[in-house]
Amino acid sequence: MSQERPVTPDPRWVSKAKIKQLSQNFFKRLQVDDGNGHRPMCCDDPRDPKKNDTRSVYFKKTDLDALFAANPGSDGLKIYFGMHHPDIFNPGGTLDPNYHHKLMVVLVSTTNEVDNLHDKSDTEALALNGTGDGLDSGKLCPPYGNC
Repeated sequence: MSQERPVTPDPRWVSKAKIKQLSQNFFKRLQVDDGNGHRPMCCDDPRDPKKNDTRSVYFKKTDLDALFAANPGSDGLKIYFGMHHPDIFNPGGTLDPNYHHKLMVVLVSTTNEVDNLHDKSDTEALALNGTGDGLDSGKLCPPYGNC
């Protein structure tokens, strides 16, 4: 007679409820400099500039696939946190004004846990379509999407 072995849950997976708690914990502790001093982060009202800080960033699967296709041999992903600023990164002058000074992420493919980033000029980066670069095509929520 065989006995079924109990299924051991995989501790890497995070439930929706825990994601919400972790996000609230983050917002409770992080401060933002909005040009008039520091204030707690808040995303309660996407229409109010002081209450529409980034809660999440959405990436299309096709963009993720393109990142890995541009960097063959990649076996992982690293996420860098940053703050949008038009003087730092504003591809073609198209940065959405709603994104200015908002928390953002850049995705970078890795191989053996090492970044696949290359030192090159912005012009070279555009010409190589993602080879050795990070990906910032995420849609910030708020102001957009279903947070």
